[in-house]
Amino acid sequence: MNKICLALATLAVIACKNDVQKEPRPIDYAVFSGTITNGEDEVLKIRGGNGFEHEIEIDEAGKFADTIQLENGYYTFSIGRERSSLYLSQGDNLQLTMNTEEFDESIKYTGDGSVENNYLAQKAMMYETMNGKTEELYALAPEAFDQKTSQTKEAVTKALESLKEVDPNFVEGQKEDINYSYLNGLMNYPGWHEYFAKPETFTELPENF
Repeated sequence: MNKICLALATLAVIACKNDVQKEPRPIDYAVFSGTITNGEDEVLKIRGGNGFEHEIEIDEAGKFADTIQLENGYYTFSIGRERSSLYLSQGDNLQLTMNTEEFDESIKYTGDGSVENNYLAQKAMMYETMNGKTEELYALAPEAFDQKTSQTKEAVTKALESLKEVDPNFVEGQKEDINYSYLNGLMNYPGWHEYFAKPETFTELPENF
């Protein structure tokens, strides 16, 4: 009887060990791949906080792919002198297609993580098209500047709130970023308006601005 109990106990221990061995490895990485058209550079660089840097080789056909160990959050990728924002999470399988001759305009993402990253690309284009050139924006009179930047803030916020099946941490972070960008513009306006506005268009700031 004792031998039977011992044998059963041994089998139970072995079974437990097998169960432990079968536990999936925690996912601490994202897969990032894509195709770059009209690119001459051979490397795509990814940078993030705390000195994070990662390089991915681009082959002769413009294709790249790599597995990147990272923390969830914001990064930038660059090809040559051009760069764009990324939001990467562990478990993402993100694909990028773009044309370097129309860098920001051509960025398109598919796969896991594409909703957040397509929004970042859209947001960058909205700021560029709605606010226009920096010197022209800050040369505006105070009321016109506030109206234009408020309209941009409202538009990018509306685009954010229309997203479906998106990481809630991403949404909250973007709301903070949108508000910060708007307030930072107001804070910079006095000095930049004085710098960019021509003497005939310079406007003294109202007391409540």
